[in-house]
Amino acid sequence: MDFYAGEAARLAGPRGTALGKAVAAITDFRTHTRLSDGVLYGDPTPEILLDANSNELALIDWGTPSHGPLLHDIVSWQLFLTSHQEPEAAMTVEQRFLAAYRGRCPIDEQQLAGRQLFLDLHRAVQDAWQPEPPQGTAR
Repeated sequence: MDFYAGEAARLAGPRGTALGKAVAAITDFRTHTRLSDGVLYGDPTPEILLDANSNELALIDWGTPSHGPLLHDIVSWQLFLTSHQEPEAAMTVEQRFLAAYRGRCPIDEQQLAGRQLFLDLHRAVQDAWQPEPPQGTAR
């Protein structure tokens, strides 16, 4: 979260403000809810999860790990896994992923109540690094 807070301060205008608000909301949530921290993978994409030779699932890229709330990783993975799914299928995938994750690393319902805050952070992060459109065009 420290990195995102620093980026919010560095960015000018609405992007920095939105990122700062998202970080502040999570910081506030953490004042009354203990979030489990751990190693976050942070870069879910198929090309780094599949072995090119066997096409089997293999985690091979640790170029972007960090340490922080596991809920951040859960939300990142759920967004990745459901990005091209219809809403009903997406819900099933989210539930299956969460059940598997919780089987290895218990995350209680009180922590999961902050899921929307991490969705907001994810959107703010994506917007923060979205290239600016050329002058005179709509974003």
